[in-house]
Amino acid sequence: MGAKRGLLRELIRIFAQEDWPRISGDLTRSINIEDAAGVSGAAHAVKGLAGEFRAPAAYLLAERMENQAGRGSLTGIDASARVLEHEVARLIEELTAFVENDSCWDAT
Repeated sequence: MGAKRGLLRELIRIFAQEDWPRISGDLTRSINIEDAAGVSGAAHAVKGLAGEFRAPAAYLLAERMENQAGRGSLTGIDASARVLEHEVARLIEELTAFVENDSCWDAT
């Protein structure tokens, strides 16, 4: 189990320290310059990551943002981005707690 735990820990680290900060920055920049295609692309990237980690709230919100921006509409997208930031922060916290919880890794 140690190898699996280590791999999951590394995937979470990459997500939390590399992928998410880059995508979040892209999303913020795209919102600030009103680049609907950029917002859609960043939301698509979040949707993929949220799907991999089975995070339905973040996934559905990112999907909605992707579709909205894909239609060229950015109305209210900044508020959605703030909620998405919260959902991803919660996801990272939950993933970190899970991987550090020894009882999740006990052999049965």
